[in-house]
Amino acid sequence: MKKFVWILLLFVSFFSFSQWENDEIALGFGFGKSNLGGNFSINAKYNLPKADEAHAYGPMFRWQRGWSNNVGTDQQSNFNIWGPGAFYHYRFAEVLFAGVEFEYLSTPFSYTLLAPTSNWVPIFNIGAGYSQSFDFVRVNLGFFYDVINDDNSPMRPQYFIRQTNEAGEVTRLLPVIYKLQFFFPLGK
Repeated sequence: MKKFVWILLLFVSFFSFSQWENDEIALGFGFGKSNLGGNFSINAKYNLPKADEAHAYGPMFRWQRGWSNNVGTDQQSNFNIWGPGAFYHYRFAEVLFAGVEFEYLSTPFSYTLLAPTSNWVPIFNIGAGYSQSFDFVRVNLGFFYDVINDDNSPMRPQYFIRQTNEAGEVTRLLPVIYKLQFFFPLGK
């Protein structure tokens, strides 16, 4: 846990005090809660300085905190999913974007084994979506497809396209997720 805190502090401090022109910091948030538990996630991206507004690229970092209440028992648990990555987005006509994102996440879960283990899982997303700039923020809403689709990907619960059989049972998850991100300009 200490290692995670130091990495997060280093990431935030280095990019928060940037003095470059035309750079941005992007934030994406996720939250889910039920009587069984929940999670909170933050995905931070640093858009490096660039020659024009069409290109957005740089490092990224994801952290997700989850908890389980196990209703009916006294057992409670929590977990962290975290890791670095990199991204590239190309903005078209100030209203659309296409991009790729690579992440390498540490997860305590294994969907292929019965016992949880510590795994490092690669994720490679290709996607596109809507991008709109306002006075103080740029908003991106897009759909991404995980090309690798690792069996132990911690993003699997976020896949929202499911194929079912005649009985209504889920037979396959397509590795498609949606993301809402906010890019805040720095150094202006």
